[in-house]
Amino acid sequence: DDVLLVDSRPARKYDKGHIVPAINISNTQFDKMTNLLPEDKSTQLIFYCGGLKCPLSHKSAVKAEALGYTNIKVYAAGYPDWIKQGNIPGVSAAYVKTQIDKKSGAVIVDARPERKYKKSHVPSAINIPWRQFDAMMDKLPADKGTELIYYCGGYKCPLSSKSAAKAVELGYTK
Repeated sequence: DDVLLVDSRPARKYDKGHIVPAINISNTQFDKMTNLLPEDKSTQLIFYCGGLKCPLSHKSAVKAEALGYTNIKVYAAGYPDWIKQGNIPGVSAAYVKTQIDKKSGAVIVDARPERKYKKSHVPSAINIPWRQFDAMMDKLPADKGTELIYYCGGYKCPLSSKSAAKAVELGYTK
């Protein structure tokens, strides 16, 4: 709650993969999106973008400083470094909808308990509850290169991250 992580890349890049729980305030849209910044100017803001050669996070940080924010950092190595370190990216709802609409072959996995899945779920999602992952992993595609998109109950819910990490351990690459 004391830190806001901001992806300064364009929305099209954020949608396909970002550090969770970052919000997207692209540098080119910064002035139009300042309402997403916290009221408390002492809140730590961490900006990142596409790596050491990407200037967007630095430019956004300068703009935030001009607005009076006093606790600003830049993760200069950014998204590429995050992925290189073995972290699993988040994707946006817009990206998930695109994958469903174009029938991309991505498998969407609801990691919540079955009772929650039965109440409502993302269209086309399969249910592999975290607590039953080992018993139900046969529902995952045989092709380890298939894109898997996990979700659960929001940013504070660890079930999708735990499930995605297990899939990585099983050799899934996307």
